Amino acid sequence: MSKKYLYSASVQGIQSFIFQTNKLKEIAGASELVEQLSTRDTLKHVLGTAFNKENLIVAAAGKIKYLCDDLAACEKLCQYMPIYVSQEAPGLQLSQSVVLVDGAFKEEHYSRSEQALDQKRAFIGRPNTEGWMIADRAPQTGKPIYEYLKKEALDRAQVLKRNIVSPGEKTSLATKLLDDLDKEFPTELSKLTAKDDNWLAVIYADGNDLGIKIPDLLKEREKTLGSYQKASREFSEGLENANVEAFKKATAVLITHLEEGGELEIDKDTGKYKLPLRPIICGGDDLVVVIQARYALFFCETYLSVFEEETKQKIDERLTACAGIAYMNVKYPFHYGFKLAKDLCSHAKNNSRGKGDEKGTTPASISFHKIETSFIRKYAEIEEEEIKYKDISAQPYFLYAKTGSSLEVLKKRLALLSQKDEKMKALSSRLRTVLGTVNQRTEDELLLDLDRVYQLYKRELDMLYDGLDGLLDIIKGSYDLIALKSLKSVIYKPQNK
Repeated sequence: MSKKYLYSASVQGIQSFIFQTNKLKEIAGASELVEQLSTRDTLKHVLGTAFNKENLIVAAAGKIKYLCDDLAACEKLCQYMPIYVSQEAPGLQLSQSVVLVDGAFKEEHYSRSEQALDQKRAFIGRPNTEGWMIADRAPQTGKPIYEYLKKEALDRAQVLKRNIVSPGEKTSLATKLLDDLDKEFPTELSKLTAKDDNWLAVIYADGNDLGIKIPDLLKEREKTLGSYQKASREFSEGLENANVEAFKKATAVLITHLEEGGELEIDKDTGKYKLPLRPIICGGDDLVVVIQARYALFFCETYLSVFEEETKQKIDERLTACAGIAYMNVKYPFHYGFKLAKDLCSHAKNNSRGKGDEKGTTPASISFHKIETSFIRKYAEIEEEEIKYKDISAQPYFLYAKTGSSLEVLKKRLALLSQKDEKMKALSSRLRTVLGTVNQRTEDELLLDLDRVYQLYKRELDMLYDGLDGLLDIIKGSYDLIALKSLKSVIYKPQNK
């Protein structure tokens, strides 16, 4: 059997590249550039007629694995892929590895390629966007000026990001994720935000237990298909398709809600209905979305639920995912919002492990936080400084709670607290006041204050909590509840029957 070569590549610096500025058009353009780097079209461009689609194992979310039939094809990829990346997306770097496959492609080759990539990532190359010290700099990025657009100084990456997204035209990412020709994802912040609401949310979702489950799943598929190469390719394609379908179906559910409520607006510039969200990353088991704050929980819950169904259909294994939602003002830096959403997703994952079914599957859950200060902090620091009294936050919230906090219960309480009833409004205000001082009070002082609250709002509290075991139960999870209540017209999926 002839020798083959497993070529692996991973794009570095994706997050900083995408969220380099706070302009949605550049964020959308950057995500489109990243999307195009890891497609079969890119490999076709580099390899030409030597490209064989059967040899493509992974191509998603900035990652590529391709089994080269000969050394010449492998050398061509190693030589030209870094050049292609630097030209198409200045600021990104490419880590590469090659593993000799002498015989049939096996799991050990896949694992060795990942280990080699991890080692390569430790060596950060010189950025290809630096210029002479005397060069004028683009004020938003600090990189050398490449072009002026209406007196606005832009670097080369900014120009490429803006040029790839044009109003009314579908990008490859939008084509993949949106079937409706009369609708579009906004490319301007002014079109993404609501007229009367300046709050957005960044959603970061990531699959659970893949590092543990993938080896076993691929071994089972290898037995069925007779080839580890085919098993890897079909699993990768199936996971990608499941993620895309989960996004599309969650978007379709949101669109139905918007249509029923008459909330869809037509963009005067394009003549299309503008949707209140913008996908940034949707590949592999990763999803990053910027969305109007009031729709974030609704969309996120729908996506996580459908993701489980789609993975069961596409790869014959029900996989779960966790998500983090960072609620932020439109003027808050997106890259910090993204980092917080990622932190929240990690928080959800870490606190969900060991609470699943008999197979050990980590259950789907959501953690969220509303940013109400100008401080830039990790979620662990927020917990330490704002949530010292741990019971006031009950995160993460589980979609199907057998243990831990239930998202259904949270939604029920939010619905009750959002009623126009004057007593409920007063209770909401009183809870916010208590939360504002809870970390500075002794337990006796807190209990005294909670007793006053209970005497004034006994009926309302009994409705919220289905009865109380003690006064401290009043503030359990109230930090999360009040955060959602403060968002304008927040919507959520109806309670499961």
